[in-house]
Amino acid sequence: MIVAVDLNNKLQIWNIKTKKPAFDLMELNFEVSCLYSPNFFLTGFDNNFLFIGSDKGDIFILSLTDFTFTNCYVSFSQIQSFMNKKKMKNSKLHLVDYVLNIIINPSNFSEIFIAYQYTGIIIYNLEVNSVFNLYFNKIN
Repeated sequence: MIVAVDLNNKLQIWNIKTKKPAFDLMELNFEVSCLYSPNFFLTGFDNNFLFIGSDKGDIFILSLTDFTFTNCYVSFSQIQSFMNKKKMKNSKLHLVDYVLNIIINPSNFSEIFIAYQYTGIIIYNLEVNSVFNLYFNKIN
């Protein structure tokens, strides 16, 4: 399978064996900054998800079994409120932040690491839908 997003933010997943799309184009209402699917190339569509990072800092999760968005959603505002609770200050904190990378925590599959351009690295727990920890990016 190949995952592609075109310039008009249309998502398409192609089946390499049949050389045809696995499903019709899905138009996204946000700009995609990164894609991540754990074990997607090894196991196909069996219980897998596609994590889609946006240029506004949000993470959307697409179920690859039925091509629908799950109700689990990571909002950048959750991360900002976590930072405010912990009294973390960043002189260059942006209202939105660009998602650079998303990966599953190899020691705990219910957590994902999210790397942001300015904020740092977030550990987000998918089971409880909350920020677990933040490795702060100190900017001078």
